[in-house]
Amino acid sequence: MANLDTKILLLILDGWGLSPSWGGNAISLNNPNNINNLWRSYPHKILKAYDRSISKTGYIGNSEIGHSAISAGKFVIPNLDYIDAHINDGSYMDNQVLKLAAENCHKHDSSLHLIGMISNAGIHSHLNHLYAMLNFAKQQNISKVYVHAITDGRDTGPTDAILYMGDLINNIKRIGVGEIATVSGRFYAMDKGNHYDRINLAYKAIVQGVGDMGIEPRQVVSRSYEKGYTDEYIPPTVIIKNHKPTARINDFDSVIFFNYRSDRMQELCATLIGKFKIGWNFKRIYNLFIATFTDYFYQEYNYGYNVIFKRPTLEPNLAQIVSNNKMRQIHIAESEKSSHVTYFFDGGRLEAYPGEEWKIIPSPNIPDFTNKPEMSASGVSAAIISSMQSNKYNLIVANLANVDVLGHSGDIRATARAVDVVDAEVGKIFEQCRRNNYHLIITSDHGNAEQMIKVADSGSDREIVHTVNPVPFILAKGDAQYKNTHFASSQNMLSDILRSDGTLADVAPTILELFEIDKPKEMEGISLLNRLE
Repeated sequence: MANLDTKILLLILDGWGLSPSWGGNAISLNNPNNINNLWRSYPHKILKAYDRSISKTGYIGNSEIGHSAISAGKFVIPNLDYIDAHINDGSYMDNQVLKLAAENCHKHDSSLHLIGMISNAGIHSHLNHLYAMLNFAKQQNISKVYVHAITDGRDTGPTDAILYMGDLINNIKRIGVGEIATVSGRFYAMDKGNHYDRINLAYKAIVQGVGDMGIEPRQVVSRSYEKGYTDEYIPPTVIIKNHKPTARINDFDSVIFFNYRSDRMQELCATLIGKFKIGWNFKRIYNLFIATFTDYFYQEYNYGYNVIFKRPTLEPNLAQIVSNNKMRQIHIAESEKSSHVTYFFDGGRLEAYPGEEWKIIPSPNIPDFTNKPEMSASGVSAAIISSMQSNKYNLIVANLANVDVLGHSGDIRATARAVDVVDAEVGKIFEQCRRNNYHLIITSDHGNAEQMIKVADSGSDREIVHTVNPVPFILAKGDAQYKNTHFASSQNMLSDILRSDGTLADVAPTILELFEIDKPKEMEGISLLNRLE
């Protein structure tokens, strides 16, 4: 029987990794006093943020993997590996959804459009998956195949797209099918903050052939660099052939979205389906066959799309167990990280469990958060405090996005300011935890801001991607306080990192033990309560 008197706040500091102090560590740069004091004063542990043995690709941790592992009590096979397995063994060639897409093209003599991010970062998509779709189209004798390429620059280097574009062009030639029809930075085509103006520009380029014009995709990218745009911000551009757009999406076409992470494809996909109207001159396309690599939307929306690599919901998970025990919970984040405390934390579920609420604070509608590193942290913090004061919830799950989002900018000073912002909000939140009798658990989903400079033999450069570094775990409650002063020593920090046996999979079992709920056998993690230092 769950202890209904226990109240816990799980606070996830996105992108907050652990590393000894050095010049490229934006977290130690400003010495975050509140979090450092909590580490010194309360039981804590260093946690590994990913399990290389689970992922054959060897990719580092990310927000999806981190939030899933925290809630599921185990590291799960990422979508990247799941899809890779189907591609590598050739079984995808017999996928019924893909075959229906091909049949639609043959029936109507229509085109196949492939929409997604051209990147090998392994966060949202992978180029090998696009090449698999081109191979499928070749096998199915589909002649009119068009790629709508979205450039990254956030989970990759800021100007890596020129290389990926060249690789894509070479593979199109090798496979013998496909043309690049549009190029767009992810800032536009992968918006997730309901910024209609951004999606509108990408949609017009893809559907209407309206926007900036270019003759050759690599030229479009290099021209954008000359104008000061990095990959993330390349304006939606239509590739011209014989003085007209190479291709536009038309009625009866087949469309495949090959991003396997849903959150940043939902708006563009919903717009194409006709469920996300983006302006008064919105042009709707009818009778499309639309397929997505993974499930993008709430089931009850009945959007009428098809899922190519459908996976079951990851259960049991922490949110489900709390719900099954008739406890109330609320999950809070700003919109930049909304899917992480909802969809990913809930095991791939697209709706809240009974007794679960979601509170999403809009992120600022600006193109560059280096000018506003505070983002919406104060709004998230206020929602957390209000939820505690309401005395309604046994579990509050919240995410502070600033450090990860600014870490991706490569601007170490702006990221250090984001660290200050998060640290200040943590101080306010902890004070309210003490007043409202909440256990405060602080952790992170992956590293980022602790390694902002990439050092190589040829010199150093900005580092904007996630790291392999571990993350903190702190259990703070007034009656558990003790003194531990070794945190300030970088030498001891390195020693602690090397000998740590904790992982993110241990977080859910720890919370369940605090709630006096038995851990289900499916959870592979082990409670940290007897292992905290």
